Amino acid sequence: MTVPQSIPFAQVRAGADVRFEPFATREFPEVSYETVFSFKTVPGGKQQPDVFVFCEAFVQALERDLEREVLRVFVVDGGEQGRLAIVYHSDFEVTCLEFTGGPNLLEWISQLEPDFDRPCCFEVSSSACGCGAFGDCDALRADPSAWVLQKAPQAFRRDEIVAEKADYFDFAGVEPRTEFDATRLTQALNRLLAERGIDPSPANPNALKEIEDAVGAPLPGDFLALYGATGGLKELFFGHDLMPAHDVQREWNAWQAIYDDWCLEDLRSQQESEGGVHPVYVSPRWVPFVDLQGGHYLAVDLGPPAGGTYGQVIVFGRDVHTKRRVAESVTALLEASATYDGTRAHELHSVFGALRF
Repeated sequence: MTVPQSIPFAQVRAGADVRFEPFATREFPEVSYETVFSFKTVPGGKQQPDVFVFCEAFVQALERDLEREVLRVFVVDGGEQGRLAIVYHSDFEVTCLEFTGGPNLLEWISQLEPDFDRPCCFEVSSSACGCGAFGDCDALRADPSAWVLQKAPQAFRRDEIVAEKADYFDFAGVEPRTEFDATRLTQALNRLLAERGIDPSPANPNALKEIEDAVGAPLPGDFLALYGATGGLKELFFGHDLMPAHDVQREWNAWQAIYDDWCLEDLRSQQESEGGVHPVYVSPRWVPFVDLQGGHYLAVDLGPPAGGTYGQVIVFGRDVHTKRRVAESVTALLEASATYDGTRAHELHSVFGALRF
């Protein structure tokens, strides 16, 4: 069979035309009860092909027949208008197909969403599939380049994603602040240690330098002094740990991976702020240091927007949709913690009480 031609995504972005090429798979599993796990029971007792079996088989068939790795596919089932597919490859090229047949493939597509009475669109990867209504096949045929650009995986838009996040956060305009009152910090820490009955553990100054290098911004002076006096303490904050420096680095790395992978729209989706903190899911300038459990943390903020303070302590995490400042500095957090009495009137009750998810 003739292998359809792909086009580099960079050429699509530069304005190159994208055309659909006729295509038929050589082989495809039969839609039958004999196919292992190929059917499942859906609400109403109907039997419907198992979408995960379809995903795996479909990607394997495309990779075999197109002779290249497949990252993601969009299949538009337009009924009488035909069935079209846009295939994104892991080498940043795109292949556009018009299915002309192939053993069993069209039967699978027509049965996956039998209740749709209008064109629908499948998004397929090797492990997942989603489907939704799609109303304008003529527009897709008329300008497939626009569709390719709009639906491209984020990896295909890496430079754009990096640029839009850099413009939004604008860390170049954030003035670092590292000065602090050493006496005030020492008094607050000693009082908290005495009340908790905890002895400091050895510090790890090398780990702090690695954190600063990774973040690309200086850590606040009181943060450095805190970790210069202790290397992390179990349950210092009323059942919550002051994390060891190597755990701080590990958690920052994990959240940085999310930041790198997500576009700005994803980072801002369903996020709010009480002011002085970016309303995003995560920022690369948030350094988690207190483990609130359940994927939630207190962090020092080294990249606040207008109204915020460099080195302020904020709460963020997996289910924290409203970002807020809980203390103006690490020193202020220690001072407030030393007076925490568990009552709702205390300023930290929402952290050490209500935030025990």
